[in-house]
This record gives sequence, C-alpha cells and structure tokens, in this order.
Amino acid sequence: MEFGLLGLIILIADIYAIYQIFTSGASGLAKILWILGVLIFPVVGFIVWLIAGPRGGGAAADRLVTATASAAAATAAAATLAVALGLLLGGGGGGVCA
Repeated sequence: MEFGLLGLIILIADIYAIYQIFTSGASGLAKILWILGVLIFPVVGFIVWLIAGPRGGGAAADRLVTATASAAAATAAAATLAVALGLLLGGGGGGVCA
C-alpha cells in the first residue's frame, strides 16, 4: 500500500478534471484530446489541464484560486505522507533528522 493514498488522490483529481472537461464549452475534438491526455498521463495530464485546460464555465481568477488551493493541498498531502513514511520506517517523531 505504498501508493494507495497518493493513487486515490490522483484518481479523484483526474475524475474532477474529466468532469470539468465534459462540462466545458470546448469543441468535441478538444474534449476528447484533453480527456485522453488526462487518462494516458494521469499526473502530468492533470497538471497541464489545471494550468491550461478547458473549464466548465470558470474565469481566469477561478483558475488561479483552484491552482493555488490544489498546490497547497498537494504540499500538505506530501508533507503528511513524508511524516507517515518516516514513522513507519522508524524515523522517530517524524521531524528533521540531525
């Protein structure tokens, strides 16, 4: 279960991206290409979609807020995962090792 939580987070992010692509005003071909990109490259595809992909009616300011919130959530998840791995591997309290 090394990548279980991280995999779940990526799956949820990709499902959200695909939903937003479906509800966007992009053309049919653009929707197909974006969805294929997210499905074939789950992490990179989501990041590229987050920066430049079609949305379901959101403005540029909404994108910035979403990107900032997603980056903060990813940072918090990575920090939590690092602490958990440190505890599992016998790193003590999960702090910085001197």
